[in-house]
Amino acid sequence: ASLEQGVPLVVTCHGLYAFDVNLRLCFKRELEKDIFIRMTELDVPLTAVSNSVAQKMAKDYNIPIDRISVILNGVDVSSFRRRHDSKVALREMYGIHADKIILLHVANLSKRKNHITVLHALKQMNSSLRQQLCYLIVGDGPEKIALMDFVNENHLNENVMFKGRVPNDQLYDLYALADYFILPSTSEGLPLVYLEAIAAGLPIITFGDLDGIDDVYMPFCMELIPDREVSSVITSIESAITRKWDRTQIVNYASTWTWDAVCDGYLSIYAKAMEGKMVRS
Repeated sequence: ASLEQGVPLVVTCHGLYAFDVNLRLCFKRELEKDIFIRMTELDVPLTAVSNSVAQKMAKDYNIPIDRISVILNGVDVSSFRRRHDSKVALREMYGIHADKIILLHVANLSKRKNHITVLHALKQMNSSLRQQLCYLIVGDGPEKIALMDFVNENHLNENVMFKGRVPNDQLYDLYALADYFILPSTSEGLPLVYLEAIAAGLPIITFGDLDGIDDVYMPFCMELIPDREVSSVITSIESAITRKWDRTQIVNYASTWTWDAVCDGYLSIYAKAMEGKMVRS
């Protein structure tokens, strides 16, 4: 409709979800490909939120790589500064275990976010490791009932907490009271939660094959799971919680991604799109 009305258009790709086994019914590869090819033919500016997404667009849909601008996501570091309340006080305030190692997962409860893999890891790991952990799930979605049923059926209630969807002020507190951030998704672009976790000083446990990793990864802030076997998830969790992390270094790293830089990037793209419209007119 924008093109029919002569309105300048910019298309941003947050991820190629047609390749995700959990989303193929929703995102048809042929349709996704047709959209990008059509946008390219019409000289519509294309942007991607990570370099790996841009490379996949170029490889899988035959889009010239120089036609795709990469503009990474940003984060407001000030919002994730440690709260005045201590971690112990925050946990007491939110009714969260004081003596557990908290693995925080903030995401929609969908198959793509893959909470079930962490639950399987908790079920299969040795009891001495499991007893140390609390998997704190923040968010809501269509998989909630199935996930809660799994927890109940496998007697994981002491190790898993569902907090539901929370407002931002509470979300900042939950980042502050957590110890680690875990993201087991089957696909991503460049997850904002990576940047939020880093801004909160949380080491991240995540799969090394996810898009966006190359734009974010530093060994001082991430424990990468080498493959998608549950045993590897368990090993990486154990490795992460026994490593020494410099939380201050992690927080300082968050300043790499500012919303000012994101805005400048998009404003530049929009300006070029407007110039093209004026020339064509």
